[in-house]
Amino acid sequence: MTYVTDIPLKIDAEKWYHFAESLSDDKWPKNERTRYFHSRYVPTELRDDLLAQFKIPFDIATFHKHYPLEDYMWHKDVDRQTVVICQISPDNTNIYLEISDESGIKRFDYSRGKAIILNGQVLHRVVNLETTKNRYIVTMGWHKRHDDMQYHSYDRLVSLFEIGEFIYG
Repeated sequence: MTYVTDIPLKIDAEKWYHFAESLSDDKWPKNERTRYFHSRYVPTELRDDLLAQFKIPFDIATFHKHYPLEDYMWHKDVDRQTVVICQISPDNTNIYLEISDESGIKRFDYSRGKAIILNGQVLHRVVNLETTKNRYIVTMGWHKRHDDMQYHSYDRLVSLFEIGEFIYG
């Protein structure tokens, strides 16, 4: 079964990384559900650049900051079924995603500026084993709504991507 799909999103990872790095710690509110990372909304001017690339507009875009030697515990996403993730930190093999299913644990390495569609309903965790640097990603997602549970499902969004109906370009 597939849980991660690469997509050719256009993002100036260097620009976004420098923006995220420039924010002082007080600009990174603590995530109330977990102690493992901090997140903040993407500013409108950056969000609009991303939004223009999607044929199916996302509801929310956030920066996430993971401190050195942190992992975000095994979990399934509560508020969304599917998420697009783009690493903006420089490439590093100590930063990765793990997914657990009936066949075992699979590791997915991130690449700077490369986006993936992730099925947030599968058990997963993100890991930053880097000893000195923070890890930054940008996520875009669709909130779960009872009236459209299948509309933003991983399988549907990947199918739309495969036929050119998910993002422009």
